[in-house]
Amino acid sequence: MQQIHALLKITIALGLFSLTACGGSGSNSSTSSSEPVRFTISGSISVAANMINDSDVNDPSSPLVSNNTRETAQLIDNLSTVNGFLTHEPTNKEGDVFRFAQDRTDTFRVSLQENQTIRMNIADFVDGGQSNIDLDLALFDLDLNLIAISMSDTQFEVITVPAAGEYLVQALSARGSSKYILEFSSTFSTAANYMHNMPANWVLPNQAIVKQKTQSTLTAKQSTAEQSNKTQARLITLDFDNAFQKAVSTLSPSLEELRQQNPESYKLYKTLQEIKKLQRDDSVEYASPNFIRKAMFTPNDEFFNLQWHYPAMNLPQAWDITTGDSAFGDVIVAVIDTGVVLNHPELDDQLVPGFDFISSIANALDGDGIDNNPDDPGDSTILGQSSWHGTHVAGTIAAESDNNIGIAGVSFGAKIMPLRALGAQGGSSFDIVQALRFAAGLSNNSGNVPAQPADIINLSLGGPGSSQFEAALYQELFELGIIVVAAAGNENTSALSFPASYPGVISVAALDAANQRAPYSNFGTQIDIAAPGGNQAADLTGDGFGDGILSTFINDNGNDSAGERLATINFLQGTSMASPHIAGMFALMKAVYPELTAQEADTLLKAGSLTREAGTAGRDDIFGHGIADAFLAVQAAEQLANGAEPLELPASILATPSQIKIASNNTALLNINNVGGGTPRVIDVINPAEPWLQVSAESVDAKGFGDYRLTIDRSTLITGTYLVTLRFVFDDANELHVNVSTDVGNITENGKTSQLLVSLVDADSNNQIQRILATEGSNNTFDYRFTDIAKGNYFVYAGSDIDNDGALCQTGEICGGFPITSRISPITVDSDTSGIDIQVNVQSTISSLSELKAIDRKLK
Repeated sequence: MQQIHALLKITIALGLFSLTACGGSGSNSSTSSSEPVRFTISGSISVAANMINDSDVNDPSSPLVSNNTRETAQLIDNLSTVNGFLTHEPTNKEGDVFRFAQDRTDTFRVSLQENQTIRMNIADFVDGGQSNIDLDLALFDLDLNLIAISMSDTQFEVITVPAAGEYLVQALSARGSSKYILEFSSTFSTAANYMHNMPANWVLPNQAIVKQKTQSTLTAKQSTAEQSNKTQARLITLDFDNAFQKAVSTLSPSLEELRQQNPESYKLYKTLQEIKKLQRDDSVEYASPNFIRKAMFTPNDEFFNLQWHYPAMNLPQAWDITTGDSAFGDVIVAVIDTGVVLNHPELDDQLVPGFDFISSIANALDGDGIDNNPDDPGDSTILGQSSWHGTHVAGTIAAESDNNIGIAGVSFGAKIMPLRALGAQGGSSFDIVQALRFAAGLSNNSGNVPAQPADIINLSLGGPGSSQFEAALYQELFELGIIVVAAAGNENTSALSFPASYPGVISVAALDAANQRAPYSNFGTQIDIAAPGGNQAADLTGDGFGDGILSTFINDNGNDSAGERLATINFLQGTSMASPHIAGMFALMKAVYPELTAQEADTLLKAGSLTREAGTAGRDDIFGHGIADAFLAVQAAEQLANGAEPLELPASILATPSQIKIASNNTALLNINNVGGGTPRVIDVINPAEPWLQVSAESVDAKGFGDYRLTIDRSTLITGTYLVTLRFVFDDANELHVNVSTDVGNITENGKTSQLLVSLVDADSNNQIQRILATEGSNNTFDYRFTDIAKGNYFVYAGSDIDNDGALCQTGEICGGFPITSRISPITVDSDTSGIDIQVNVQSTISSLSELKAIDRKLK
């Protein structure tokens, strides 16, 4: 609870960075007696889509509703994210809900679909094998048959649903106390640790495969043959008859229920629990279940299907022409940002040498001023609160692809030049200009220039105010032919933001998954183009996650004192996320046509050759010249590269929309069109969802292209979320896959939580002024009101405290700030102030790449 203002100065999600630190000039001293001296601040708090709170947490201000057993299971919707709390033993802490009791099990009842993934992130886990926290994840049917279990000793537990149906999902505490995040997604995922995702009917109860260390013995019933060779792994029989019966009196309510209602599942669970104990035995080299392992299909870039933002700009069609590799040499994109974590496995082979231009040691947080090391040490001194902004931006532009892990970049054949100019307090115009000059191969205060200047420069940063100092350089870069792309800003205003509004700079606005303006995105006369920036408050894609932009990230969540950096990926939102989509698109164009200049790019943009029309015809203040279309852009580059003789283009089939969520009207139209070359025909439509989803040609040409009617029959469907992939098959083109989803019954995407705390912090002294409990409003919104507030500048943020430790905004907690969490800004109070509205979301990242794909290295 002390000095919590530090949390406000850090980007908890991501969005547009300010050029300078936020601040104000107000104070808490009294004004003259003729002026009012005390004011109010009020607003409402909304909860992000699909977010649900565990009903029995350790916060005494939250209602306590037990969800320990099948009979008391908490009903949740599919595609949810749950934040919860478990403790294996009483906490013994005054004021805690579980001071004198355990909470070893949380049970959730939910309808799930085949191949959905359930992931649990153990928020307070300490890596390196030293954690005293161990949570497990189990999947039961409604008869308490154990279907699958994940009980590793790692931070993450993973289960894949084997078949559609209604299930009980249990989060289980085997040791210690921790917050956790439970994610239900529509994606299939494999896991490297064999204690993940174990289908229970593959495990033989009462048996274990064990290898002892030299000269050790096991207390278990062993056959003569097993005892004859103690140097080999052996199959041993576990003796449950006495030991487990004696322990019945200490069983948790969920295990006692399981023992009575389904003895076979109970025996299987206890077998796996015993194997886990053997794994911790110093005399055992390893122990595992006696089960049949099944190989799982692992596609390249396993999370690409969560990158909805790439089909939204027709990138797959552009990749049929180029992925960014060029026969004429590397295409280089300079990323002027917080730096890049240089040995992130999705970026380490994508980099050329860069530089650190942060001149202030206090801002840099790396112990020195400018140097030749652009590695991002983090922009916060608090573990788990750094933004890793540059790493996320770089991943969108050029993350590796076809490497079986993580995600893809827009132009994964391009190279990134990491240039560090943003630190803990943002970045100064001077430092940013020096980085720009370096990128362009111009003289700068480092005394160095790159071996090859950048072709494109991305600036996911901005702020108010303009200067001749900056404007002159951007004009010079434009005349040199270097393409400069910048974020338009996240203030939901038409006010100009710089550098995006300078002539010669391409200003990028942000779109949501429906190709509408993201609610935070700036608009106005200087917008040039619109690209996906995301909106995590919605789940229009139906994938179980808020519609953020998925890219490379770092997890240093503070669970150990070393602050080790673990490679991961994460959803973020902002015009900062939209800008690198455009930078990557220009990199694809440069790969096809290396002579592309900033002037030519500007001409093509204004001619509508790089975009799809949106909004008002021609240029408008929301979309600029339109929605970015990478396929059209690469085609335009080909035209330039080949004069008046365009290449013979391959077929390129588009679906509009690219994915469909069918609402209560039970029907939707899908358009299939060939925007490329060739003469393909539709020869089949494969619909695995028959009979509940019907697909019929409504208005198509002789080749099968046109409108298809999708109609749902809900009469045979139980309550739940349904997901299916339609496959359009062609005689002379690759298959086209279209994801279709719908909800049946009382399904809601509204987030749900119990209690939220709201903090008011003085922006000048960094002291917390008040912390209050928000009051519940309608539709799961909350209201708050601070009273007796002096004139001054303040930060406002809100969050949960489900473990009752007094700290907000930890991993596994709910958090948000005004105006957006990505960059909390001060509020100047000189009168009663209302409408200070906040959106909160759970603090989480996608499961670590090292966990899911066994990249077992920590990034120093």
